[in-house]
Amino acid sequence: MIILDPPSFAKSKNYIFKADKNYKDIISQSIRILKEDGLILASTNLEKMDMDKFISQIKEGVRKEGKKFKILETFSQPEDFKVKETYPEGNYLKVVLIEIFS
Repeated sequence: MIILDPPSFAKSKNYIFKADKNYKDIISQSIRILKEDGLILASTNLEKMDMDKFISQIKEGVRKEGKKFKILETFSQPEDFKVKETYPEGNYLKVVLIEIFS
């Protein structure tokens, strides 16, 4: 199992990581080192990326590596972290458990 919980934004000398644009890349890189039929627990707390966009990033990374995947579970904030209807971006936590296979 690989657990991914990168920052929403990170900058190094040669690379800028933005979760809403580059999460697919760390999914792809993780698959390359994941043992066959392994699991990836992917998470982000980026407000501006909803669950559909997050899953889309996961799909892109998996397809890039020519693998298949199954979503085993998805998680978001617990009930005691209320999200206002007028501010859906407040539902910032997204967690997806996926199984990768050939």
